Amino acid sequence: MAKIGQLEKRGDVLVGRLETLEHMLNLTVSKNPDKTADQHPDFIVFAKGIAGNNVEVGSGWRKSPNNGGDQFLSMTIDDPSLPQTLNLTAFQTAPNWEQMEITWRRPVARKAAPEAVQQEAA
Repeated sequence: MAKIGQLEKRGDVLVGRLETLEHMLNLTVSKNPDKTADQHPDFIVFAKGIAGNNVEVGSGWRKSPNNGGDQFLSMTIDDPSLPQTLNLTAFQTAPNWEQMEITWRRPVARKAAPEAVQQEAA
C-alpha cells in the first residue's frame, strides 16, 4: 500500500491532497446530502478544477473492519483526465476523523476459476 495523500477535518468536511507522479488533486470530502438508502454513498468527493471550481469526482463510504478496529473511508475517484478509476482508502491517523492518510494499492488480477480455464481450453 502506498501513502498518496492526507485529509484533515475542517468544520463538517474533510480537506486535503492526493499526489502521485502525474496528478495532484486538492480534495474536499463532504457528507452526501442526498443519502436516502444504505447503498448510497456516505460522502461526495470534490477536486479543485483548473478554473478553481470544485468538481465532483467521486464518492466515499464509511466502512468498519471485520476485526472491530477504527472505521475508515473507502473512496472511488474517476474523471475523464484519469486513465482509470482510483480506488482509495483513507485510514484515521487521529481520533474522530480529525486526520486521515489516503492509501492506494494496485488491484491484483483475479485468477480464473479452474472450471473456467478448462472450458476455455476446450
